[in-house]
Amino acid sequence: MADKDDINKSLTGPGLYLEEDNTQPVEKSKLKVEDVKQETESKESENKAAMHRRLENLQAQIEDMEKFIKQKDTQLSFIEEKVKKLGADR
Repeated sequence: MADKDDINKSLTGPGLYLEEDNTQPVEKSKLKVEDVKQETESKESENKAAMHRRLENLQAQIEDMEKFIKQKDTQLSFIEEKVKKLGADR
């Protein structure tokens, strides 16, 4: 049976060796979980900011619509008064 050095040489070539993985899988998992948590929090923060901007835009649109309606209501009132005067003059 081939020993470890022979296997390493056949996989990597002469003079190169595979490094052994001495890290603990639990630590890798914890790091990955933390990375995912940070990424998720970052995305949530970006989404909240985008929703907040959208809400502000919608509120501004509502205010503009309310102003427009008030203008049209004022114009309508003016026209109604004119019609009443014309009807009374006849």
